[in-house]
Amino acid sequence: MNNKFTEYFKDLLDPEDYNKFISQINEGKVRTALRVNTLLAKAGIKDIGSDFEKLQNIPWSPNGYFYESVISIGNTECFKSGKVYSQEASSQIAVELLDPKAGDYVLDLCASPGSKTTQIAALVDNEALIIANEISPDRYVKLRNNLKDFGVVSHAITALDSTFFAKNYINTFDKILVDAPCSGEGMYFKFPAVLKHWNIKTIKFNAKRQRKIIEDAFVALKPGGKLVYSTCTLNLEENEKVIAHILKKFFGNAQIVNIDMKKHGLYVKGGGRKTKEPMLKIWPHEFKTGGFFACILTKKTSTESGDSKRVSHLTARQKRQTAHVVEKKNVREGWKLCMKKEEMSIVKALLKQAGLASVDFPKMFAIVKHDGEYYLQTHSFYKRFADLPVRSVGAKVLDKNNKATPEALVWLKTL
Repeated sequence: MNNKFTEYFKDLLDPEDYNKFISQINEGKVRTALRVNTLLAKAGIKDIGSDFEKLQNIPWSPNGYFYESVISIGNTECFKSGKVYSQEASSQIAVELLDPKAGDYVLDLCASPGSKTTQIAALVDNEALIIANEISPDRYVKLRNNLKDFGVVSHAITALDSTFFAKNYINTFDKILVDAPCSGEGMYFKFPAVLKHWNIKTIKFNAKRQRKIIEDAFVALKPGGKLVYSTCTLNLEENEKVIAHILKKFFGNAQIVNIDMKKHGLYVKGGGRKTKEPMLKIWPHEFKTGGFFACILTKKTSTESGDSKRVSHLTARQKRQTAHVVEKKNVREGWKLCMKKEEMSIVKALLKQAGLASVDFPKMFAIVKHDGEYYLQTHSFYKRFADLPVRSVGAKVLDKNNKATPEALVWLKTL
């Protein structure tokens, strides 16, 4: 922590809250938290056994819990079987505010490592189409592995600049989550160097990038849809001022949706929160968690195509990262929907290897063949996203030797 950081936040908080805030930052510890993955833990908290002690529900997350444990969560059987996900408590609010529903087209624009993507899939029981986008190739593997391990199959992973969605998918998505790259002040307990090297120039650089991302996301949002903008940081430049920018940019069309603090368990008695507020900021000292900001936006009317023609403003590094896009598989190229007879044959082979007699095959899914292997995908890709450049789509169910894949076996457990 440095003087620039403390002086900045001294101006944002009253003396009592400021002292509590600094005290919590100096302590550097938060309450450990997890989220029960209801895709695989069908009975919820009853399914996680005795791996954790002193479980206490997180007020704003029905499947989230504070806990204590004598061993690392990664060494528990519940985690290894995908029944629990290690997710910081304050970050679990973003998807609850997004409120995804079955049948939605959902865009998770900054998805890696997949915490919120898996949370979205669990809330809709794999019945919404999720596009998990991550521009950094280095972070793809972690995202892909998490979606596989935690039973997420109704998805595609893309590695595209946000401008791609603004230009090609205007007024398309029912729900969009922009959990934006940020300075990470709220992750003080994990990355203390962030506060040590805090400076306003870095903050403003982040804010410029965030404004571009949220602009593109808003263009891709359906009229009447819901966009949640969130960060794990606490300053004004990356949060409230980004929202002010989008309200000005799309004046009269972009609107803030009030957050009902009482409904989400965020009302702090004596803490100055109203029952409803336009934006949410979770301060570390309030719940002994990480810091977090979130705001819900909606769109009144369609965005005209001309509104999306903006310069990309990519850095040299981002240009290198996006160069690989042309190499990726297109959903339409080389993929063939299996006819009913072949589909039934694949499902039968899969069930035999899994030791199951039968399964209710979800209507929204199809079996697709690509390069001698079989994949489980949703029909929505062929209806709306056939030209989307993807890194991976759905779940591979049989390999070239007609052997069931690990992710196929995980998917069967979600049914």
